[in-house]
Amino acid sequence: MKISVALCTFNGEPFLLDQLNSIEQQSRPPDELVVCDDRSEDGTAAVVDRFARRVGFKISFSVNMHRLGVTENFGRALSLCSGDVIVPCDQDDVWEPDKLAALEACFLNDPELLLAFSDLAIISPEGKLSDRTQWQRLQFGPSLQADVNEGRAFEVLLRFNVITGAAMAFRSSLRDRVLPIPDGFVHDEWIGLVAAATGRVLCIDRPLVRYRQHARQAIGPAVAHMLAQYRHARANMGRPYFEQMVERTRSLHERLSSHGDALLHQDSLSMIEEKLLHALTRLRMRDDVLIRWPLAIGEAVRGRYSRYGYGLKSFLQDLVL
Repeated sequence: MKISVALCTFNGEPFLLDQLNSIEQQSRPPDELVVCDDRSEDGTAAVVDRFARRVGFKISFSVNMHRLGVTENFGRALSLCSGDVIVPCDQDDVWEPDKLAALEACFLNDPELLLAFSDLAIISPEGKLSDRTQWQRLQFGPSLQADVNEGRAFEVLLRFNVITGAAMAFRSSLRDRVLPIPDGFVHDEWIGLVAAATGRVLCIDRPLVRYRQHARQAIGPAVAHMLAQYRHARANMGRPYFEQMVERTRSLHERLSSHGDALLHQDSLSMIEEKLLHALTRLRMRDDVLIRWPLAIGEAVRGRYSRYGYGLKSFLQDLVL
């Protein structure tokens, strides 16, 4: 089995060497490291060049013709990988020494496995471990983990994303289904949804990545406290948020419809269609406050808040935001 690591960089000099060193120290080294740089303006290229001179595995480094942003840059990196299994990689984390070995064992033990992902330990900019993991912050507990591992990953991911790109690995056969990544999606959420609809997904209940949190990162952890969650929702869950939810759901339906022969469960498309109705209804609530309560109650009675959102929390958001 050949393993490719897809690393995306952008002004990553402060933490990049820590990540590269943790790749070098893997008990099972990668067969290739593909680095796509999004036109960094610091010493990122020099860090990669010095690293490439001393390691024994293949490294390819390329700079984008113009700045692509996180999602498109990852899409390009994935397209350049030649391995049987592709492991996305952020520029500022640290891998546990057995990460690649653990992921490889999952795919070797289960020929039907399409994607695997692990928990992440949260660390400070200085590398100090916090007392919580990413799954704890997301409230992705044993019950939801069991749902994923028992074949209900798509239902879980239609509610909310629990897969962090830095902690996932997938078979290269998935790549043609996920590329190109549509507007409005971050690469990890999109890849997870398509994988769960078309194959087996496994979650590994231990951190294989030390997930560094700092002010300059593109995507951070889940918002932890209720007051912070309320403020975040108040600032970000206006009409544009639900317009994007509608478009994202339509994009997912369109892509999976084009791969209908690969769907794991034939009711996947009908589930997306129901989620689209839910998103359209929530969008309509933003246009007419007088019908917000009856619409929200109707969605609650149909059970859509629990199937496609955060249950009571999403219901209350629609009433007060």
